[in-house]
Amino acid sequence: MKEYLRRVSCWLLIAAATGILFNSLSSAQEKTPDQVYQEASKSIVFISSKITAGDKYFGSGFVVGPEGFVVTNHHVIFPNRYDRVNPADFMVRDVQGLTYSIDKFVYCDPDPDICILKINDTRLPALKLGDSSAVKVGQVVYTIGSPQGYDFSFSNGLISGLRNYDGNKWLQFTAPISSGNSGGPLLNKEGQAIGVISWQAAKGQNLNFALAINAVKPIFKKYYAFEMDKAKGLAAGKDYYVMQADQAYYTNEIDQAIEFYRQAVSTEPDSLELNLKLAEALASRNSQDGLNNAVDILVSLLAENGQD
Repeated sequence: MKEYLRRVSCWLLIAAATGILFNSLSSAQEKTPDQVYQEASKSIVFISSKITAGDKYFGSGFVVGPEGFVVTNHHVIFPNRYDRVNPADFMVRDVQGLTYSIDKFVYCDPDPDICILKINDTRLPALKLGDSSAVKVGQVVYTIGSPQGYDFSFSNGLISGLRNYDGNKWLQFTAPISSGNSGGPLLNKEGQAIGVISWQAAKGQNLNFALAINAVKPIFKKYYAFEMDKAKGLAAGKDYYVMQADQAYYTNEIDQAIEFYRQAVSTEPDSLELNLKLAEALASRNSQDGLNNAVDILVSLLAENGQD
């Protein structure tokens, strides 16, 4: 019993001090609609062209990882598909009203209508990505976007179909959207992005479609790694392992993230930061083994720091 209480006490102490583990444990739990909005909206952005005359175009996007990476639709940035545009032509705004510029277009492709941007700030939190292969017809979904320019509007609906067009998987849903929702996330009840809202049928009602998020993950991972390698010139080592772990964690590939965090810890076994990252990833497995492993790490850290 003494050992059990010691472990629980250590767990509570570290979790309360860092706010990390409880956040990760609750991240995969269902949330109320207002909780989904309050948490997810912090990672959503409004994207607008700076055109002062003629047709001004706008859409939505969401932060997908560290270093200011944002996913949106190709047609939000290139409304005429083959137009040439410059990152300086755009303004990005968050839910607090803070504005950012686009440093560069990392990846843009009209098929499957995806564009990855890098903005000039890294403080916006990344939106957790869900698993679109687990999506079922009838499940509740939410959208946050800027329909007709009414930024950060919230709506709900259901998954009404699972479609395959042109080699891509699309999630059909009934949550109301309009022009300006494009590029925003389709969210599940856990507040995770399961799709990127892209288009709606011209005829009919509530025939809306989002590209399944699992199609976006490998694109983001590839170009995120490329940009980070290019920027930092990293070889295998602590920073490299952390970078790989972070991108795997943000794309919800927890086992891969754990493996890279373990490698990072092996380079600096006494690092509190690295051990906490590993503990967070282990706890986010939402399994008893993962929780036990996370607690063991925290207990060990306390013991090493004279907290027996």
